Amino acid sequence: MPQIGIPRALYSYYYFPLWQKFFEMLDCEIILSPPTTKKILSEGVKIAPEEICLPVKTFLGHCAYLKNQCDYLLVPRMVCMLNETQNLKYGCPKAIGLPDIVSACFSDSINVIELTIDERKINQRHAYYKIGQIFSKDNKKIENAYQSAITSELGLGFAIRKWALGVNFSIIRTSVSENHYIQPAIGLIGHPYLIYDAYISLSLIDLIEKFNIKVITPNDLNFQEINLDNNGQKKISSGQNRSKLNNTQIKNNTQIKNEATIASCCSMAQHRTQKHLILSRTSDYLKQLTKDVHWFYEQNIIKSAGYLLKNNLVSGLIFAFSFSCGTSAVVSEIIKKELLNYYQIPTLTLLFDEHTAAGGLITRIESFVDLIQRENYRYE
Repeated sequence: MPQIGIPRALYSYYYFPLWQKFFEMLDCEIILSPPTTKKILSEGVKIAPEEICLPVKTFLGHCAYLKNQCDYLLVPRMVCMLNETQNLKYGCPKAIGLPDIVSACFSDSINVIELTIDERKINQRHAYYKIGQIFSKDNKKIENAYQSAITSELGLGFAIRKWALGVNFSIIRTSVSENHYIQPAIGLIGHPYLIYDAYISLSLIDLIEKFNIKVITPNDLNFQEINLDNNGQKKISSGQNRSKLNNTQIKNNTQIKNEATIASCCSMAQHRTQKHLILSRTSDYLKQLTKDVHWFYEQNIIKSAGYLLKNNLVSGLIFAFSFSCGTSAVVSEIIKKELLNYYQIPTLTLLFDEHTAAGGLITRIESFVDLIQRENYRYE
């Protein structure tokens, strides 16, 4: 049985369930690297070029861990994909060269399977079909593997979080999160392969939640609702009590769908007054912003931030990016300058690299939480 190594880094946070199902139905064994450790990151830093961002260095560390434990190593090349409006959007310019980086860093010591997604040339089905032919000559079997795989989705934010910590995916798919209440809410904007990797993000989500604050990430949102919300039709029930922080409770469900939960999702942000004209203007403007952003993952980040702001779901936004991530730097500036002109809430930008220390991070989080929890803080 061929063994396929999948690094627990970068695009695995988006596509691991799909890859797992696809290769298992082709009678392959999946070898998944463990959650990031000091040794894995150190190995990646030692191998990687200096100018590469932290998530890519982490990816290379996971590749080093897997190189002697599998027959093949899956390395994606995400070039260009169609979004929900059938417009072509591009991947990270640096990560597009990921197979080349791996080949250069490891020479011929790793047998790389290059999964190239470039829908300017071929659709995704054909891309997976080409990979499937390595392991089977049965066209029907490959087709069944692909059709089954595309229905496998990680989907839920809590599932990604637990998977990142090493919990078996087959267990967490059917598990139900415990109900507990955390208030108020902070939006944590960033790529899942950074914010959910507890080692390289220094357990950022846990750190924020220790202050009894709900953390909402892009993966916690239902993107079908976000896309529908672009027309400005999504409304929050006016019958909810929005005046008292101690009456606001948030069930830690994995999808924010219930309108009553949405209405009570944050505390201080619900005190600010939003004019209907501004809401209408930002609805139209958000559509234009996302249309003008040509990176598909960053487009979703902007949608998420806009959704959180428009629906008064958060009291503040934290931007968590790696130090040399060029696309994230652009997106954070777009959100700050274009969206936050209408929604005046506190923001904090956190940049991570291999030298980021926990002490400084804790101090900044404490200061930010203190800002949004002041009783006399009001939005105008």
